Amino acid sequence: MGRLFKIIVIIGLVLFLLVLTLLVASRWIITPERVRQAVLPAAEKILNRPVSLGDIRISLFSSVSIANVHIGMIDEPGDFIVTDLAVLRYQIWPLLKKQVVIDEVRLESPEIRIFRNADGRFNFSD
Repeated sequence: MGRLFKIIVIIGLVLFLLVLTLLVASRWIITPERVRQAVLPAAEKILNRPVSLGDIRISLFSSVSIANVHIGMIDEPGDFIVTDLAVLRYQIWPLLKKQVVIDEVRLESPEIRIFRNADGRFNFSD
């Protein structure tokens, strides 16, 4: 029984050290600036609008929080959407395959500017 206990303890320590190493490495690899460099161009391309982002906070196992998100209008100055905080919840397992799967996008205190143009189309029709 003593030898089995030692093997279990050694396996447990190895697993603990592996998880600890992954946590430290992920904090070093996944930085707010790297998230900004990935999210900003993708958001601007998808939305076809200018986007600006404030502070970015990363919760390693659940979400990325982005403060002061501004999504601009297409043909005129001003903001189409402004929100105090945008929270992106993602799945952790696809990250191991270098895939990002976002389950939820939540906007807190959003302000959305909607109007109809002179030609009858709404400003979000694009």
